[in-house]
Amino acid sequence: VSVAGGTAPPPTAGDCDTDDISTDGSPKKGTWSDDCRSEETAGHNARYYKFTLAAAAGVTITLDSDDGDQEPVLHLREGESRTGTKVDSNDGLGPDYTRAQIEAENLEPGTYTIEATTYTAGYQGDFTLTVSVAGGTGAKRTIVFSGLNWNSVQIQNHIAQFIVENGYSYSTDSLPGSTAELFLALGLGETHVNMEIWLPNQSDDWEEALATGEVISLGSSLGSDWQSAFVIPAYLQERYPGLDSVEDLKEQQYKALFATAETGGKARLVSCLVVWNCEGINRQQVTGYGLDDHVHIVNPDSEDALYASLNDAYQGQEPWLGYMWGTANPSLLLDLARLEEPSYSDECWETTRACAYEGATILIGAHSSLPDIAPEVAEFLRNWDFPLDPHLKSAVRWQEANPGASLSEVGLHWLRNNEDTWSGWVTSEAADRIRAALSES
Repeated sequence: VSVAGGTAPPPTAGDCDTDDISTDGSPKKGTWSDDCRSEETAGHNARYYKFTLAAAAGVTITLDSDDGDQEPVLHLREGESRTGTKVDSNDGLGPDYTRAQIEAENLEPGTYTIEATTYTAGYQGDFTLTVSVAGGTGAKRTIVFSGLNWNSVQIQNHIAQFIVENGYSYSTDSLPGSTAELFLALGLGETHVNMEIWLPNQSDDWEEALATGEVISLGSSLGSDWQSAFVIPAYLQERYPGLDSVEDLKEQQYKALFATAETGGKARLVSCLVVWNCEGINRQQVTGYGLDDHVHIVNPDSEDALYASLNDAYQGQEPWLGYMWGTANPSLLLDLARLEEPSYSDECWETTRACAYEGATILIGAHSSLPDIAPEVAEFLRNWDFPLDPHLKSAVRWQEANPGASLSEVGLHWLRNNEDTWSGWVTSEAADRIRAALSES
């Protein structure tokens, strides 16, 4: 803007008002524009809001950007000053970074100021801000589930989220990510529930987080399970009865059986995604068994690609060697065989890992705050019991028979056909509300 004597200075935060915002969870729409700038980060647009607590309370502040490409950022300060003492900050959550959220467990009585800004300097666009106080109207926390990227946990998530939303009137969300990312998020309280903590795969991290009080166990989800990097279709073992051990992969005839143009004469082994903990374990096993000169490891890009690799081979009755586990869709739908390995022992696993995986135990992990912010949800999850057979197997087989069905529809089908099971997990009042919601879905 040209003015006498030069150009007008850019607007500052002082050029805009600090608006009041309710603490009942009502959405507040806003727009970032150049008429209001951030006190926290020079050159960034912002909006300011204040609220007052009459008594100490837990407060959840959520900022959602309406732009799928824009990362929102939150700052919370004491008092009415935009430069007061900072209480907390948070930037975008999830893979698209379109949500920022502050969960303050116990704010003292007084006035607080929110700065709603963006990661990108000068960004202009729309957003939605909510402030909820625990115990107040509309103030129940949003329970965030760990959105791990495999089918069994996604089915469990959809069932559990339906129960939490309709039985106990909490909103829910799912934060996608890898095993490692979401375990870290659980410890930080960015998610509240992880339906599949796999032990011993995650034992070191799990025991450390338990010791520091970041997480708690709510009991079993799928129970126990097997996993192995050395699985073949059963029809292949019938054709080649001499192929029954990992040691047999050192023989030329069996290497040649699995070799492809890309493997240089080695057996092609389809292993884990690089972001899964089992990827490193499988490589250690290959080395421990002396198979580095005999096996070529391939890492699929996704769980779907891993499944497709096996399913395509199975359909054509072709050779296939790779990683699989008992709760995976192919294991529930196809006839598979595991090559023999030396039995698991702690000594082996702590050194060479030239032995089979230990049988897995699958737990429900929660952030330590869950029993305080949602005690009825924590109690419901303590009652959860979803064993591979019959529950997961029946859900996956219906899913396979209905390929156009969404995960939500898979969850609804299971809920409609297993009332005797899930009604034992919840209170009678919650069960009535869930039945009503199912009749309307």
